[in-house]
Amino acid sequence: GGSRGPPGAAREAPASPQPAFDEGSKPMTHAVFAELDDDYCMRGSVAGWIVSMVNVFGRNGGFKAIRDELMAAEETPLATARARALLRPVFEVRDFFTAEFLDWFGGGLRP
Repeated sequence: GGSRGPPGAAREAPASPQPAFDEGSKPMTHAVFAELDDDYCMRGSVAGWIVSMVNVFGRNGGFKAIRDELMAAEETPLATARARALLRPVFEVRDFFTAEFLDWFGGGLRP
């Protein structure tokens, strides 16, 4: 496809509907949590491997578990440290997430 914007920018949600990111709503075997834009495709296979692993993690309920844990947490210093530990690896791969996933993941964490 064409360019989807600068690296690091969340990609627009595709025109065709994607499966929901909650296990109970639709099969997650085809959910797309992360994808490569054209700039990353040029850089080599490491980025492709990262995207594949992020999608496997998400399809196996990893992001839902993190989101559920964060939503259930109380506001204590220990909970804040735990949230930071849970979100650190998510932050490291942020450039690959789809806009739809970011809306779902962050939307559940808003007050």
